Amino acid sequence: MGSVPGHPFFKNVLNNLHKYNRNWYISYVTVMYNTGPLFLSVIWKEYMPTVKLEEDRVRILMPAEYNDHPWSFFGVYKGSSWHRSDAKAIFWMGQHWLLVTVAGFALAASLYLCGFYAYRRVHLRDSNYSAHASPFARFSLWSWPWGKNGYKPIKHEV
Repeated sequence: MGSVPGHPFFKNVLNNLHKYNRNWYISYVTVMYNTGPLFLSVIWKEYMPTVKLEEDRVRILMPAEYNDHPWSFFGVYKGSSWHRSDAKAIFWMGQHWLLVTVAGFALAASLYLCGFYAYRRVHLRDSNYSAHASPFARFSLWSWPWGKNGYKPIKHEV
C-alpha cells in the first residue's frame, strides 16, 4: 500500500479501526475483518462513492503492474505469518465448497429429523393413536391414517 501523506482514504481507515474491532472467535476471520484485506475492502467500498476529486481516488494495482514495468516500485512478498490451522481449514473449505455445502445440508436435515423425532416422542406419547407397525412406520411419508403402516385410532367407550 502506498499513498500521499494525509490521504482521505487512509484517514477513513484509521477512523474506522475501532468500529470494526471485534472478536470473531476464529483468528483468521478476526484478522481479516478487523485490520486485514477484508477490512480494507469494506472501507474502500464505503469510501469510493464519496469521492469528489480525482486526487482523492484510490487505485488498485494488479499483480502484473508490481514488477513487470520499468516504472514499477512495488514488490510482492509472501506473508501470512498469522495463518494457523483455522486459515488452513477455511482454505480447505473454499477448495471443497460442494462437499461442505452437501454436508451442511445433511447435518441440518439430521438435526431437524432428530428434533422432530424427540418432539413426537415427548409431546405425542399420550395421544389417541397407537402404531401397530415398527416404531419408524409413523414417520413414513406415504402412509395413510387407516393404512397398515400408519396409525389406527383407538376407540374409547363413553
